[in-house]
Amino acid sequence: MSADSAVETAASGKATSDCREEKDIPRPKQKRPVDPAVVAALAGKFTPNPHKSTSFPKPTHEVSMPRGPPPPPRAAFTVPEFCEAHRISQAKYYEMKKEGWGPVEMEVGRRRLISYEAASVWRREREVKTAAPSTAC
Repeated sequence: MSADSAVETAASGKATSDCREEKDIPRPKQKRPVDPAVVAALAGKFTPNPHKSTSFPKPTHEVSMPRGPPPPPRAAFTVPEFCEAHRISQAKYYEMKKEGWGPVEMEVGRRRLISYEAASVWRREREVKTAAPSTAC
């Protein structure tokens, strides 16, 4: 190959014949371990998920029956329990308490509790006040 033709091919961006010879040489392929799932898939055979064993079922943990007598029923609500049971926010509870129409509380140590009876009385009062304007018509 002459110097002029090498300059022309370099200027045109085409590869020289030396580069073509390198491309024609077969390169050895990378050796990778054969994945049995890929081989089975190529053969059209079904392979189960290797992480999931189908030969032995996993034991199921059933909820055991509690031992001993059942716990006694609760006799009072905490403020969060009262709010959850009556579907009101704690902010609304403290607003009702501030305005004077909240349920009667009892103090046990540092805790404030609302007995089920006080909650029931509070609900009845709310029902009466709500029903009174509608029957006045």
